[in-house]
Amino acid sequence: MNILNLKADERGRLGLFLAFQNPIAIPGVTVANLLKTAYQLKKPKEKMSRRGGIHDAVIPNKSGTSSGNNPALSVWEFNEILVKKAKKLGIPQEFLRKSLNDAFSGGEKKKLEMLQAAVLQPKFAIFDEIDTGLDVDALKVVASGVNELKKEGTGILIITHYLRILKYVKPDYVHILVGGKIVEEGEYKLAEEIEKGGYKQWVK
Repeated sequence: MNILNLKADERGRLGLFLAFQNPIAIPGVTVANLLKTAYQLKKPKEKMSRRGGIHDAVIPNKSGTSSGNNPALSVWEFNEILVKKAKKLGIPQEFLRKSLNDAFSGGEKKKLEMLQAAVLQPKFAIFDEIDTGLDVDALKVVASGVNELKKEGTGILIITHYLRILKYVKPDYVHILVGGKIVEEGEYKLAEEIEKGGYKQWVK
């Protein structure tokens, strides 16, 4: 399917996700509200009850979930999903109440990109240099999130200049892109060759 003429939101509704290399800050839009809205748009059948607000109720409580005979996904139930996935990525709950990427460190922004993918569960995810600015611990957390998505059936494309994230997310295929064209293809060993010898044999 040719998606070149589709708008970003139309691509997103089809199941395509893009994690930015340099995520922008959006003051006034909290992480929780952004994800709640995106989740509702992606899964319209799982309508969310309007009782309460996710921005002021991000701590899960079993007594707050909807009953089994209520087909609507309550705010509390969504909160449980959100908080569980945030905890797995080492993201504090208070971050969910903050404006998206506003005054966040580079590593925190990358974790939030990973959280968005984990919550929305896209059909295909593109991670544009998600390893930039991450220390070893954060890199392992993000890599585990990518591996989890892969297990759940999401197709993954990682754009990177380095081998380090690929040590934790072993790719099925490696492609070398030069000047907008794929000049070499291979398996994980190709990435190891690049780490040792660089790109000079492909870049003239």
